[in-house]
Amino acid sequence: DQGASINKVKVVGTRLYLGRNGGTGNDFIIYDITIPDSPQLLGGADIANSADVRGMDIAGSIAYLALGTSGGNEVRTYDISKPNDPKLLGGLEFGNNLNAITVSGNYAYVGGVAGIANEFQIIDISRPDNPVVVGGLEVGKAIQEIFISGNYAYVSYATGAGNELIIIDITDPKNPALTADGFSLTSQPNESYVQGNFIYMVTDQDGSAAEFRIGNIANPGSTATLGTIEIGSTINSIYVAGDYAYLGTLGR
Repeated sequence: DQGASINKVKVVGTRLYLGRNGGTGNDFIIYDITIPDSPQLLGGADIANSADVRGMDIAGSIAYLALGTSGGNEVRTYDISKPNDPKLLGGLEFGNNLNAITVSGNYAYVGGVAGIANEFQIIDISRPDNPVVVGGLEVGKAIQEIFISGNYAYVSYATGAGNELIIIDITDPKNPALTADGFSLTSQPNESYVQGNFIYMVTDQDGSAAEFRIGNIANPGSTATLGTIEIGSTINSIYVAGDYAYLGTLGR
């Protein structure tokens, strides 16, 4: 029992990382799961201003957090080489809530709420103690999730006027560009997963059903839906391995 809602879960080797809503105690928590039925608390970090950890990624010995706060440094980096005592390395100010962060190579890709300039941001993290924004793109919607595959970012955002999942060319980090196409979903997308030439998308429940959709992205400029299944509950997460997709649903 964490005493607060868990927003993000990440497993790397025998470590489990949790990002939770702000409150009392640590909002970023690390467990040893060597014995899965008996996880051991190792350490954590208490984020100032009761900030919610809405986005999280782990790369090597560094944790990257995206915070739901406008109280300063909405992106923060932590040294987790000593998991019983994670140390704050650096941060970056955006002036508004962030929802997502994904790390690939020397860059972190960040998604924020609508109303800030460039809701999609690219950060150079070659020095985790001094992250620097190098590029961005205005999408006009609150970004929910970002998945990176090759030279493209697959970006989910709050439902509105169609194309709730868009594809951004990130070949040049200083000048990300929207491709010609995307996917229009029945309700707000929660997560996506890319494997090869296919993207797997899951959504909130809209009316009686949520949506699990498979799309062809062999040509990101001309996408196509291959199949859709309706499931009677909000689908929060997805993971694909081989020929199977594993869905995490709400109340099913």
